[in-house]
Amino acid sequence: MTGLLLSAFCVGTIVGAWSILSLLALRPDLGERWRKGG
Repeated sequence: MTGLLLSAFCVGTIVGAWSILSLLALRPDLGERWRKGG
């Protein structure tokens, strides 16, 4: 059960990071604004 939860968490993290990176790649202006704001 713990292993299943851990693997689900890993997959979710990878998918989330990939979606954020692809969004920043598609929208460089959004990434610039996010960096300036943060």
